Amino acid sequence: GRYFRDFLVLTDRHREALLGELARSTDAADRALARRREWIEQLISQTRQQGYGVRDPRHLGPDADAAERFSAMAVPIMVDAGVTACLSCVWLAAVATEADIASRYLELLRRTADQIGQRLGA
Repeated sequence: GRYFRDFLVLTDRHREALLGELARSTDAADRALARRREWIEQLISQTRQQGYGVRDPRHLGPDADAAERFSAMAVPIMVDAGVTACLSCVWLAAVATEADIASRYLELLRRTADQIGQRLGA
């Protein structure tokens, strides 16, 4: 689940469907993730409290072989009171911290996500 954290805040029904897919995956890491319910609930709570999700620093992703590491945060795009998508901001980890990016760009990300949600819902 590369985008797992971004979509954790989906409705309970969608989240359970995603976790079911992970549990049935042929990838052992996906199945192990689906069994970590307590950690998942803590992560959901933290994400909702912050109002945004962040990339797991242990996840190397597509930049695993790159000389530079990346960090990312995402805010939900809401349509009809549900998460439809996420708007992400990705940066070189050596350039700024999560706190730096949040203080400089989080409100812009939120406003932009709100505008996108309004247009999608129109």
